[in-house]
Amino acid sequence: MLIPLREAAPKAAIKWLEGNHDARLRDFIHQYAAPLSTLRALSMEELFSLGKIGATYVKGPIRVATNTYAVHGHESSGYASTPQAWGTKFGQRYGTDKNVIFGHTHQPFITTRAYGFDGKVTPRFYMNVGSIMDPTHAKYVKDGAVSWVMSFALLHDDGKRVYPELILADNRQFMLNGRKY
Repeated sequence: MLIPLREAAPKAAIKWLEGNHDARLRDFIHQYAAPLSTLRALSMEELFSLGKIGATYVKGPIRVATNTYAVHGHESSGYASTPQAWGTKFGQRYGTDKNVIFGHTHQPFITTRAYGFDGKVTPRFYMNVGSIMDPTHAKYVKDGAVSWVMSFALLHDDGKRVYPELILADNRQFMLNGRKY
């Protein structure tokens, strides 16, 4: 997946944002195989050849657009059952003046709120970008039931505001700018 991404965007800054599975591997090695923790071959950068495609491995939050930050959902210190609850968690952790995009639950959504007062109100959003993983391949889910939706997001930044766009896939196809892919 990373090589076609680099080929499609040869000049883009590609960043791999640390997620819970990345941390799980690192923590497992430190706890159960500490002598192996110094092996660079077990780092995310090496396991996924990030250097070969010019990608960097980062931990969130990272600024991705005007007043918009990306973070992995596991960094919110727990799970939230509703979009509004995710917004509350991120607002408490990072401030309500920012837009936050994240992934973790594989269930895409956008929730909005107004920020400001005295006639100077601007929209803010929290957006779960979902996942590009095909849920039929989640064989590790014991009962086979997942409510994941394949999706991804686009951010349109005019330098003053960011306009989010959530793209849902159906049967591995999606529409973008009136064209089916």
